[in-house]
Amino acid sequence: MKERIFIQKAKEQNDMKEFIRKQFNTAKCSTIEVYHTPVVTRIIIHTTSPGLVIGRGGERLRETIENIKNRFNVENPQIDIKKITNPSLDPVIVSQDIASALERGLHFKRLGNFYISKIMNAGAIGCEIVLSGKIRGQRGRIERFSAGFLKKCGDPARKDVIQGFTVANPKLGNIGVTVKIMINQSKDIIKKQEETELPKQEEIANSEEADKENHKEPYQTLPNSKEKSETKVKPDKLPAEREREKEEKEKNDGQGNAKEQQEMKENRIVEHSNITIINEKKSRCDSEKNKNPINITKEQKKKSLNGSKETTENLQITGHLIKSKKSKESSVTE
Repeated sequence: MKERIFIQKAKEQNDMKEFIRKQFNTAKCSTIEVYHTPVVTRIIIHTTSPGLVIGRGGERLRETIENIKNRFNVENPQIDIKKITNPSLDPVIVSQDIASALERGLHFKRLGNFYISKIMNAGAIGCEIVLSGKIRGQRGRIERFSAGFLKKCGDPARKDVIQGFTVANPKLGNIGVTVKIMINQSKDIIKKQEETELPKQEEIANSEEADKENHKEPYQTLPNSKEKSETKVKPDKLPAEREREKEEKEKNDGQGNAKEQQEMKENRIVEHSNITIINEKKSRCDSEKNKNPINITKEQKKKSLNGSKETTENLQITGHLIKSKKSKESSVTE
């Protein structure tokens, strides 16, 4: 008998919560808490927009209170409203947003990736979104999106994980949207992480010490704090000493300038001698070229041709004279 009573009360609470959500469709209501007391039944509504729930002068609240009295036989109901500061960490509101987007026809993969990144950027440790139903086509399927660290069993899954569920009604068929968010991290998990991190830190510190021992020379060359404290500051120099230093610097600069001038003169002399040697070599080459018959000018060629003609003519004349002499001699002998 007692079990039936508890079951009836749980059914009445669920019916009351669904009725309140239907009354405030425009306002996003996440969780509705109901506490029964002998004097008052207190109802706490968590919403992102409390102004829409209250209405002008509290008209909508009064209407809902009267409807609850008449429908669920509650004598003295009181409604409290709390605003949600960070809606991206509330799984019920996230599931409602995804359901409304699916009804409008947006792609499920784009929605899942977008809302997972939004939840993780808000400061969650881990999250999971599950879509089950006729997502694409007539056959039902399940799509899962997850990120971060999320406990799925045991006591931390009950305490630290928040869950929200809504149903979307697109054209093909219903789609269930479940969202799980892990906000708090349990103490046992933190201890285990510290235990795993401590030996790693010790290993890093030991490796750094070993590196310092292997490289002792550069560390020993550094001055100690005692030596720094023992060093004394030199007093300022007198003006006479400053003038002497200036004169010495000027003398040294003058000597340096004289040396530079001498070097410049020597370099110029060497360059002049090199230039003269090169000119002499060029003149010799020109004279040798003039001697060769290859480099004969046009005038010289004409002269040589005229001379050759004259020589040929002279040779012809001498030949005729010799022949005439021989003929005379032969006639005389006869």
